[in-house]
Amino acid sequence: MSQSSETAETRPRIADVPFGLMLVAAACVVGFAAMLPFQLGSTVDRERRTAAAQQFSSAAFEDTLRNFVITALIIALLYVAVLVWTAFRFRAGSRRARIVMVVLTVLAFAPFNVQGVLVGIVLIVADVFAFRKPVSEWLRAAEVRRLRARI
Repeated sequence: MSQSSETAETRPRIADVPFGLMLVAAACVVGFAAMLPFQLGSTVDRERRTAAAQQFSSAAFEDTLRNFVITALIIALLYVAVLVWTAFRFRAGSRRARIVMVVLTVLAFAPFNVQGVLVGIVLIVADVFAFRKPVSEWLRAAEVRRLRARI
């Protein structure tokens, strides 16, 4: 029997909740990132007037806006990649993945907008389930099994 199947067999069902919630949070980030170009309507008009008042060229404004959207999308995709990787590492029994989960939860609040708060709340619930006693015991046992397999 392989190590991954042993881990899956002994994994408490409550440990699947954080895994699922992390994937839900990742899907939310992808959805919010996909909506980003469409959320800029009124902001663009307001900033275009401000840029014109400050004698900032329209082309430079559009370049700045394009760079902002591209940068935001790249950051969102990197965040999703790390979040999904962490979810699968957690499901494999990695105790360190819980630490990364907490860091990702804090980073979810960094944009300080509604979308970030929603993703942060989902991740807080995932963190609560990830630190429950049965999950902690399972992670400890999985780490011991990995250490014994190395020796």
